[in-house]
Amino acid sequence: VACALYVKEQQRKSHSSYLNAKFNVRHILDGKIWTSDTPFETISSKELNRLQATKAHMANTSINHLTTALVTMKNRAENWGVRGPVFNVKKLKTTPKFRYLRDGEEELLLAVCKEQDLKDLIVMLVDTGMRISECVSVMWADINQQGILVYRGKTGNRTVLPVTARLKATLGRRANSSLYVFPHKTKPGAHRTCASKGIRQAANRAGLNSQEVVKKFGTFTAHSLRDTYATRLVLAGLTLYQVQVMLGHASPIQTQKYAHLATSDIGAQVLQALGT
Repeated sequence: VACALYVKEQQRKSHSSYLNAKFNVRHILDGKIWTSDTPFETISSKELNRLQATKAHMANTSINHLTTALVTMKNRAENWGVRGPVFNVKKLKTTPKFRYLRDGEEELLLAVCKEQDLKDLIVMLVDTGMRISECVSVMWADINQQGILVYRGKTGNRTVLPVTARLKATLGRRANSSLYVFPHKTKPGAHRTCASKGIRQAANRAGLNSQEVVKKFGTFTAHSLRDTYATRLVLAGLTLYQVQVMLGHASPIQTQKYAHLATSDIGAQVLQALGT
């Protein structure tokens, strides 16, 4: 009941909040810690510690999202008329490391995509840096000569993103009578669902998540395509502010994780100073 009320509340905020809530609830109720009929008020700190320990296949950031969702439910319980639990939880430590496509990896990823639809979605994500929830909901009416008008669900802002030659060719081939660039296969008038799982599976098939690679560079996920876009912009010389605008970040703090890439030209200056 608490999970259902949580999802309903998040749905009123934005579509991306709704999708995040569904993700959290799906993993909270997967039966590994407690069953769906467990009284909400009986959840304890011990069980939350067990939740953190048994989600080893998930990144610490994702696990923190789950515990944050439970804390939100606990805080809202009185307003919802639900008996709330009493627990304390500490967030797991996360690192600022992010994953992006290195030389040759984009070709490997696209080559193993079984469906053209998924391949087109990956191209659009890499060439625009959109969040996947923003990308699948793009309408043909959002695209004009200036670019793609993106509605940022998290911030409420709007951004016009330029269209690369590759993406222009992709969009031209996908032209259809649907409202959406990526229509749902079975639901008329709806856009396709997010393909995070499909992208992750393709990355696994391409060897982007081998044990050695993950240990050094981190796990490749759908969000890594957004990080790839940002990385390429910074390495091309765009300022962090410009990257912030293109990503639709509400705060420059969110863009700071790419700051070290902006110092790549220092190496050339060092060589020049050393006379080599």
